[in-house]
Amino acid sequence: MNNLIKMSSNTRKLNLKSYDLIAIDLDHTLVKYKLNNILPLIHRLINTYLIEKYDYPKEIDEEFCPKLCQKVLIIDKRFGNILKLDSNHGIMSAKHGNRNLTIDEIHQNYNNLCHHLKRIPDFLNKGTINTETDFYVLKDYFTTPLAQIMAKIVEVFNEKNLVKDYHKIWSNICEVLGIMYDRNAFKSRTGGFFQELESNPNKYLEKISEDSKQLLESLRKTGKHVFLITSANDDFARFLLNNCFGNEWMSSFDFVLTYARKPTFFTSDRYFVSIDSNDSIQTTVNIDEIKCGQIYSEGNWNDLKRFVAKQTSKEDPKCVYIGDSFNDDCIVPNKYVNCDTIAIVEELEELVRDELSPNHWQSFFADDSNNTTLWHELLKKHSLLMIPNLDALSIHYN
Repeated sequence: MNNLIKMSSNTRKLNLKSYDLIAIDLDHTLVKYKLNNILPLIHRLINTYLIEKYDYPKEIDEEFCPKLCQKVLIIDKRFGNILKLDSNHGIMSAKHGNRNLTIDEIHQNYNNLCHHLKRIPDFLNKGTINTETDFYVLKDYFTTPLAQIMAKIVEVFNEKNLVKDYHKIWSNICEVLGIMYDRNAFKSRTGGFFQELESNPNKYLEKISEDSKQLLESLRKTGKHVFLITSANDDFARFLLNNCFGNEWMSSFDFVLTYARKPTFFTSDRYFVSIDSNDSIQTTVNIDEIKCGQIYSEGNWNDLKRFVAKQTSKEDPKCVYIGDSFNDDCIVPNKYVNCDTIAIVEELEELVRDELSPNHWQSFFADDSNNTTLWHELLKKHSLLMIPNLDALSIHYN
């Protein structure tokens, strides 16, 4: 942890104003969620769906325990196991239900699968991890409660001697996720998740700090091109910004890009789509038709960079992306389009560590023997620095 604190203090060496294009993620970066409320909500909704829609035993429902969950744990769809990988793509620890697998069990199940485990980051980079492998990565806080849910289902099924088709179990869970997080669910008032947030925004959402607002304002004043890029749908993005930022949020960005469909936003050639005032899609637009002060959907990184090149008269504008997703916001933009990245790692934040630690999975960064995790190593390789929140930048650049 000392290394990480040193890394977070390196913000003094970063000249944010040297960049021409500064892109910022929305969820868990600009907009912060109250984890002590949002995680139990997700846990409750998923369990309710599994019990009521798929007839799972009521015993699977238990009180949410944050210490059973962690970002970037991996679900093995074949055996129902939950895995944590080390920096060499080996298994740092593994559980079946709430039982730790022995070293012999790990060797027996996974010694012949080393090449599959090594390919997991590549599948994530392509956005195909959910469909093309036997593994699913819990890559953000919207999915971390699934670790406890899967473990409890395995435990209950073992106790009741029920048929254990883990692929089917995981398929049911993914169907529930699709219902809850469907991009049209906010508008259609379905799925439960968006309705709960809309009914109780103060319970689940943090207000954006004045320091972060001033950071964006100062960057715009010095002529920097600042973009908000999110995979959220435009209606939900507006809701988050109106509640957390206030009605003046559009003036902090050149334009806002929604439903960006990261990580393939960085590697695709999708058109930009204009959005009218009623949130309905109008038409595709080419980069020469893009106007500041607007909301767009989809698009791609290369066209965005061409837009800034034209605005700045620079052939190769200097770019940085700031976001919390270790894969979509950090690894992919750095690896595939050579963009500098700044990783928002909430586990560096004392309050988050207090809530989630001591974790049954030990630290997000390393185990008690200081063996580093795979995702920590990838973040160090592909991110310029790691900070706990956007305010860590504002302290130094206002």
